[in-house]
Amino acid sequence: MKQRVWKGERKRWKGAFLKKRVRKGEWKCQKMFQRDIGTPDGGMIEMTEVRFYENAEDALLEFAVIISKTENQYVFCKHRDRETWEVPGGHREPGETIMETARRELYEETGALEFDIEPVCVYSVVRPDQADDRESFGMLFYADIKRFEAELHSEIEKIVITDELPERWTYPDIQPYLMKEAERRGYLSAGRR
Repeated sequence: MKQRVWKGERKRWKGAFLKKRVRKGEWKCQKMFQRDIGTPDGGMIEMTEVRFYENAEDALLEFAVIISKTENQYVFCKHRDRETWEVPGGHREPGETIMETARRELYEETGALEFDIEPVCVYSVVRPDQADDRESFGMLFYADIKRFEAELHSEIEKIVITDELPERWTYPDIQPYLMKEAERRGYLSAGRR
């Protein structure tokens, strides 16, 4: 049941390490973020949950998200049908490896022609509005872009190269947490290229 979020809402952010069983007899440590929003009657509305893993079975990986920099500045995309900014990324196509997905999406969404790219970690998203609280998995990547194509040829209207994180994210319950995890793992440090 959906509830209205009122002015003056009470927000509570959680960051906790959990242990989760991945296979029989095997447990992996993960970092989880979840946001709950309080209602005037003291109830809580459960929001999106983002979890991080060191690895997962390849068949589970549905998405690639690529945190990108060029000359030590962030690269963000704006879809032509939205007024928000996002990290490049998208769905895995049938027959692709997750690295092929990352390379394709980075090119399609930023016009990147030359770049170094590496996996950061596996992430998952659980949305309370998904059937059975299904956990969707993706691979988070980091890319250092050396050269861009002159024009974009996709649904992306434009890119921005900046020192600042966007104020208006396309996926505000997911993307800031991906950025925080990459930073925690040392991928966004000032001297890194």
